Amino acid sequence: MDQTWLKLQNGSDMRGVALEGVEGEAVNLTPEIIRPIGLAFAKWLSEKKGVPASELKVAVGHDSRRRSD
Repeated sequence: MDQTWLKLQNGSDMRGVALEGVEGEAVNLTPEIIRPIGLAFAKWLSEKKGVPASELKVAVGHDSRRRSD
C-alpha cells in the first residue's frame, strides 16, 4: 500500500488535512486521494446494505472543536 494512504490511517478511521492553514501540516486530502476513498466507501456500503450506490445517502460532519472549522 502506498505510504500516502498509510499516513491517513489513524486507528479505525482516516484523518488528514483538507485545507491550507494548519501550521506545520501539508494538505494531504486532495481530490486524487479522496475520490477513490469515497468510491470504495460507497461500494462497501452498497454491498453491505444491498442497495445500489445511486440510492445511498451519506452525511458527513465534524466534531465541535474549533480546530475542525
